[in-house]
Amino acid sequence: MKQIFTFPLGQLQANCYLLVSDGKALVIDPGGPPQAVLHKLTELGAELETVLLTHTHFDHMLGVPALLREGVRLLVPEKDAVGLTDGQYNLTSLWGMGFLPPLHADRLLREGDTVTCGEFRLTTWHTPGHTAGCSCYLTDSALFSGDTLFEGSYGRVDLPGGDPAAMQRSLARLMELPRPLTVYPGHGGAFVF
Repeated sequence: MKQIFTFPLGQLQANCYLLVSDGKALVIDPGGPPQAVLHKLTELGAELETVLLTHTHFDHMLGVPALLREGVRLLVPEKDAVGLTDGQYNLTSLWGMGFLPPLHADRLLREGDTVTCGEFRLTTWHTPGHTAGCSCYLTDSALFSGDTLFEGSYGRVDLPGGDPAAMQRSLARLMELPRPLTVYPGHGGAFVF
């Protein structure tokens, strides 16, 4: 059985997603203290294997250090790896968000790479525009869109790594996806696309 849980975390209430299948778990974009996520993992008796980021802005990764421990992998879009150590790129220094310790990715993801967790199989879609490496993750019936796509809107393109032309190309690619899909965005509620 596959389960998806949503936790708005941190000051900007970025959506953190917990995917659980066959006793294994994957967390997408833990943007704040992840106590609720850890509680749910304990409640379900699920083992966290992977933390997956759609991009490396602080509001999508401040909770990462609290989740990383022996056996938990951090997967990050290759073209956003700079944000794991650069406070300008991840916006912590620009927004006065305090200290985020440098992080190290166990795997850098490119277009078409897959990530599995139990019955979940997520395919990486590189969708630059909000950041240079911003990526969405597609399953058979869902899209985890980070800050690329919101209901009726899309992510900002005026921050470091943003590119309006790249965003337009990324949105055009997403329009070609088979539908219907449930979209799980970085902020706001899920919607059918």
